Amino acid sequence: MKKAELRIALFVLLFSLQACGIFRKKGGTELTYEEKRRFEEAYFKATTEKILGNSESAIKSFKEALDIDPSCHACMYQIANLSYAGQMLDDAVYWAEASIKYNPTYNFWYYGQLGQFYNRKGDYLKSAEVFVRMAEFEPNRATNYLEAANQYINASEFKKSLEILEKYESKFGTDEESARKIEGLWTQLGKPDKANEALERLVKANPGNVRYMGLLAESYLRNDRVADARKLYERIIELEADNGFAHFGLSDIYRKNGEEQKSFHHLKMAFLDEDVSIALKMQVVQSFLPFIRLDSSMRNKVVTLLDALVITHPNEPNVFIAYSDVLYTSGHPELSREKLKRGLELDASNYNAWLQLIALDSELESYELMAEDAKSFLDRFPLQALPYLSYSHACMNLGNYKKALEIANEGLEISRLKDDKIQFLITIATSHYELGEYGKSDAAHDELLELDPNDALALNNYAYFLAERGERLGDALNMINKALKQEADNVSYLDTKGWVLFQQGSYSEAEVVLRRAAKLEPDDPEILTHLMKTLLKLNKLEEAAAIQEKIKAITGKTDS
Repeated sequence: MKKAELRIALFVLLFSLQACGIFRKKGGTELTYEEKRRFEEAYFKATTEKILGNSESAIKSFKEALDIDPSCHACMYQIANLSYAGQMLDDAVYWAEASIKYNPTYNFWYYGQLGQFYNRKGDYLKSAEVFVRMAEFEPNRATNYLEAANQYINASEFKKSLEILEKYESKFGTDEESARKIEGLWTQLGKPDKANEALERLVKANPGNVRYMGLLAESYLRNDRVADARKLYERIIELEADNGFAHFGLSDIYRKNGEEQKSFHHLKMAFLDEDVSIALKMQVVQSFLPFIRLDSSMRNKVVTLLDALVITHPNEPNVFIAYSDVLYTSGHPELSREKLKRGLELDASNYNAWLQLIALDSELESYELMAEDAKSFLDRFPLQALPYLSYSHACMNLGNYKKALEIANEGLEISRLKDDKIQFLITIATSHYELGEYGKSDAAHDELLELDPNDALALNNYAYFLAERGERLGDALNMINKALKQEADNVSYLDTKGWVLFQQGSYSEAEVVLRRAAKLEPDDPEILTHLMKTLLKLNKLEEAAAIQEKIKAITGKTDS
């Protein structure tokens, strides 16, 4: 099959040679039979190498053919093409110019190639002049005019570009491409009325085309012709009642005029149009977010817009994620979670959205949901540490310490960051402690403190667990003092120190520390319990009884 394709390609190239009449020497002298044979051999070798992708060999063989017939413009064209493909732009331009010079007749491909090469080289004026010549040779080919106009724009020759475009419109009539180019050029030249006229001609040539009417309305707005723009948008809505672009335009006009009710009506209508991009709508939603916490009317508006988005874009995950953000900011974490879950159902690959969902579960203290969500999170991101941390943390809070250990140990194996390892070891140490496996708990704490001897949370936890067991109380006191050096007013750390002192029998010192903790957190039943027990040891029975009653009121329990 490949051989057949190769023969066909060679036949086409041979035909192109015959059509070009290149079997002549420079000056018009016919090649001899031997020269023709050698020329054909070199040329066909070159074309074969080109088809096979051997560019350097192809160029070499085309040049050998040129040595035999220096006027072979087809050879020059091929060398130019191959040089361009090989990013030898100067060579490409040289040979493209030569192909036109030696070709006695106009060739669309030769000229088009040279115009393209000039463009790539940044010689926009030369490129424009090539396309102007092409328009002279082929006055009925529209692309020649448009390319010439583009190159004049690139060269910042705006007036020359306008001249070409005027010729184009006089010959082919007004269309969107030419009208928009002309509008942009007159705007660049500081002639907004002329810019408007370009699009007015387009609308006149295409009556009832709402897209072109919309372009003209935007042009009017750029020229501060607000009343004319509004009339056009209203006319569009008469023709297409649900045209979101026109509604967007009217919304902006009314907003700037202070007519908020009308502005929001048209904005809502724009949101109900599927043809308006979701990106534009989301930008509008984002603009409301800074104000929704303090302004209930803004909050109601953005919810209305999001409801419209849910209708028009029910399968767009970012709509639900944005809705979740709004509901959370508005103080509705449960509803926020529902929307976020829907967003993740549509796109489970959004890592940050999973993090938000886990954070919401934690804030709601719904560890059953957190465990369920974290398991799904882990299924999708098994090489990331945070899903393991989330899942093990949820299991630990649910009292499923064996599962927490299993997940935390798996996470520890794949974690690379020190902070992640520390978090896993805290979970492992705590879970072993709750299972009564104190030696394993201590070992996990020791490993953790080898990683970071100053980790305050680890120091606190280790100290508290030792205090609860009444073991190594000197070590426990050193640990908690080290933690308090970092966070002197941390209530949990103060409570731990008080409890360590209590277990040491230093009741007066414990009382001082625990009173300070209770002052900072007056309704914490654990701190109050430790303080009550300390007061009992100090024979302060009346105050201890009062604290006991307070604990009962807080916890709802009848005994302490």
